[in-house]
Amino acid sequence: MRIEEIRKIPLHDKTAEIGVIGTLLVNNEFALRSNFLKHTHFYTIELGHIYKAIMMLMEKGITTFDTFSLLAIIESNKDIKEGIIFAGITDIIEFLEDCKLVARSEYTEFELLTQRIMTLSFKRTVS
Repeated sequence: MRIEEIRKIPLHDKTAEIGVIGTLLVNNEFALRSNFLKHTHFYTIELGHIYKAIMMLMEKGITTFDTFSLLAIIESNKDIKEGIIFAGITDIIEFLEDCKLVARSEYTEFELLTQRIMTLSFKRTVS
């Protein structure tokens, strides 16, 4: 593969990022084991903000949550809310519900998604 061809490979995977968010909304307990993934690893800014909100719930000891408790955190944090709105998401609840459609049921699948996001993030920082 030539260097020009390698540079054309996208260094992000929005499907994996949506998969992580959807999986955490359906399987909250997976968030307890995903502390190695950071919101800054996400390429898609709004998904990184949503992940940050989920981790804020975890830090507060809220390990069982739904779309509405996540929405409460988003609404209460100006930076997160503005980041999501800036990305053009006007109906946050609908967006979160849509993310659930690609949720993974097995932790091993979820772990593969998180590894993909982290790998691509590291590749972006070195390129």
